[in-house]
Amino acid sequence: MNTHTVILDKLRSYTTQPLVKILVFYAFTAIILCRAMGYGGAKGIDILFIALTLLLLSAISLTRYLLVIPYILLCALYAPVGEIYGSTSVVVISALLQTNSAEANEFLHTIPASCYLLPLATLLILFALNFFIWRHTISI
Repeated sequence: MNTHTVILDKLRSYTTQPLVKILVFYAFTAIILCRAMGYGGAKGIDILFIALTLLLLSAISLTRYLLVIPYILLCALYAPVGEIYGSTSVVVISALLQTNSAEANEFLHTIPASCYLLPLATLLILFALNFFIWRHTISI
């Protein structure tokens, strides 16, 4: 047997295991969440940290409902602003706190429609986590 076929067979056997699929999905989720929070060029260590944190917090249902789901929803809410202005800063938070509903409505109408695709992807990730990942228990 050739060396490359042995390597490919081992890789195929590793990627068909459920834990590896879950880790890859959490890494994809971390990439989407980094984009949603305005960090366009997230490093590998950032993605790994967020993916493992989400995995560990999702293992217990109480932390899943109190921490993970609100965090993902917050990322979905901030995603259009994050695409335009980047990561959160004091300026963005102070503008949020000092605005009224008319200014907020005007601001939301100035955001391009393409910026609303990332919040949609974030919400789809949340539904995929709920229906495909969190329904099965992970053996530790």
